[in-house]
Amino acid sequence: MVEIEERSPTDLLSDAEILRFDSQSAAVMIIDLQNDFCHPDGLMSRLGQDVSSIEPAMENLVKFLSVARIAQVPLLFIRTEHSAETDNLMWLNRSSDPSREQSCQRGSWGADFWRVKPKETDIVIIKNRYSAFTQEETSRALKKLGRRSLLFVGVSTGMCVESTLREAVCRDYLTTLVSDCCADYSQSAHENALRAVGNGHGLVSTSEQIVNFWNFKK
Repeated sequence: MVEIEERSPTDLLSDAEILRFDSQSAAVMIIDLQNDFCHPDGLMSRLGQDVSSIEPAMENLVKFLSVARIAQVPLLFIRTEHSAETDNLMWLNRSSDPSREQSCQRGSWGADFWRVKPKETDIVIIKNRYSAFTQEETSRALKKLGRRSLLFVGVSTGMCVESTLREAVCRDYLTTLVSDCCADYSQSAHENALRAVGNGHGLVSTSEQIVNFWNFKK
């Protein structure tokens, strides 16, 4: 009889992948879980976007964040807010319709968190552009935490999630897109973002793979 050597989950991972998932080096970046982006009565839905795919991803995300808290992985809630002070002429003219309603106005219901709200121990960072790294507070918070691996969840996969992830790569962070905890307004947009990230901007993984690693490391 041939003896089969038992292998742990870490035996199949490189040193970089172990660093990428380790609870002592990782942080979770939770992008734009807000009413205007996710709620059926929010702005994106009113503009004709299909928000139905967000709910299944949210179920996975809630479970993932629960385990992340147990594993003591820091959570950073990235929240979009806009106002007359932040929305200059160039920003308003980024699209073909500069007069259209802008999302997540400061103090509005649309800017409020949707379904998942941060706890006192979590970090909240307010941004007014697609990438969270346009706010220096993001880099300062991560430096203070001593985290070099970022796990990305939230909406929308191909816009603010991917924009923040791409800039994180350029700032020498390890990046992982948690595919089943992100959502976009169409399946094709979500899958295109997964391919774009996987083609050289980071690792695409599932919440189950990461949670299995955390459970093994207990």
